[in-house]
Amino acid sequence: MEPRNAADRTREARVRRILSLAALGVFALLVWLILVPFLAALAWSVILALSLWPVYLRVRAWAPARPAGAALLMTLVVTLGVVVPIVFATFFLVGELTSLGSAVMDLFTGPHGAEVAERLRGLPLVGPFLADRLTEIREDPDALRIYVTQNREMLFDVARRIVGATTKNVFKIAVCLFSIYFLFRYGEELAGQIRRAMRRLGGERMQSLLQHVRDVVRAVVYGMVMTAIVQGIVAFLGFWAAGVPYPLLLGGLTVLFSFVPFGPPLVWVPAGVGVLARGDVGWGIGLLVYGAGVISTMDNVFRPLFIGQATRMPVLVVFLGVVGGILAFGMVGLFVGPVTLAVALVLWRDWAAAEGAAA
Repeated sequence: MEPRNAADRTREARVRRILSLAALGVFALLVWLILVPFLAALAWSVILALSLWPVYLRVRAWAPARPAGAALLMTLVVTLGVVVPIVFATFFLVGELTSLGSAVMDLFTGPHGAEVAERLRGLPLVGPFLADRLTEIREDPDALRIYVTQNREMLFDVARRIVGATTKNVFKIAVCLFSIYFLFRYGEELAGQIRRAMRRLGGERMQSLLQHVRDVVRAVVYGMVMTAIVQGIVAFLGFWAAGVPYPLLLGGLTVLFSFVPFGPPLVWVPAGVGVLARGDVGWGIGLLVYGAGVISTMDNVFRPLFIGQATRMPVLVVFLGVVGGILAFGMVGLFVGPVTLAVALVLWRDWAAAEGAAA
């Protein structure tokens, strides 16, 4: 009887373990489904909090008895220093693009439109197509209205998607700022819990791994800032040489839009088109080539270089992490990609070193 009772107890313990794991799996799935809509915003809040944590510590040192006030002040700093300039630049650029579009249409349909069409015809590849479309618009002023009418549903669908994406991004920004406050306020307590949990999972080695992840995140943020500054300077020089109005302002916009995937072309493409529209074909083509070959390639040159120097990661690994992360996860992949490859590289080096010592 005794062996059977022991076997029964073992079977009951196994069943309880299976049921506990199943319940834990269901609970984890529910948590995942609840947090999925907020993952991008939460990731951005963690990234910004890690990057600005040294600044927060200095702010909190001024009033150690008021940690909530320091966290609120840092949230306001993030709002005023990051969110407000991006929103302002977006609205400003939309207004400038609208004005530029009106000016280009006036130039095309005005008395000098025929001359502009002939200049466009001399452009390689797309020149004849653009010239023919311009001629159609000039000969039939209702052609553009008819085109818009025929494609009204498509244009409305594009407009709806833009409005939906804008609303979604505004909501994500609000969640990000709300989360940043609590990360600053309770960040040390949360970090201690994560360290203890990781120590239970992987021992003391996880402590240095977490520190490496923190260093990579900060390096990516600082690399983004340095790359944005370089892109802004390079863009300003190109705008100034081509005679584009307000080159310093456009260079500043390039700095802001460099944080967005494929953002700088939103600045230098309209500038190049404007130079072409005023009749400076050579400078216009040169500015477009300069933008595609120099300004927009800064992401693939300086950003991996800055991040690689700060993290001691090979430039190739940084490049693959940045580009692959963006392609896989969007803008937040700019951080997820390098961090993932950095952790994989550390684990690989540790495993290889352990195997070498055993041999």
